[in-house]
Amino acid sequence: MNKKIGDYFWIFLALIIICVLIGKLIKAHRIYNLSPEHSIRKKAIIFNEKNYWPNHPVRAPFSYSYKFLVGKQEYHGNSHDTTLKIGDTIYIEVDKNDPEINRPLHPKD
Repeated sequence: MNKKIGDYFWIFLALIIICVLIGKLIKAHRIYNLSPEHSIRKKAIIFNEKNYWPNHPVRAPFSYSYKFLVGKQEYHGNSHDTTLKIGDTIYIEVDKNDPEINRPLHPKD
């Protein structure tokens, strides 16, 4: 009986991990393919939340996060730019229907 419960536990855990990974892939795909018809441009402010870049053994580079408002709700995102400092403003692209889907616009965009 205990072996059967243990088997179900590992199967359940594996399904949860697979679902989380699929969710992250879907979100990344939606961010990458954000269309101009379904998005708006907004101004965002860089604030003190660091996003470290992995696999750097001595001193990992990082970028700061940005925040913006839609209505009264605040949303965050990673600027992916190591040259930005706290207090800088940037332009971002935000999905009209789901502000969680957003990305920074670089000057060439």
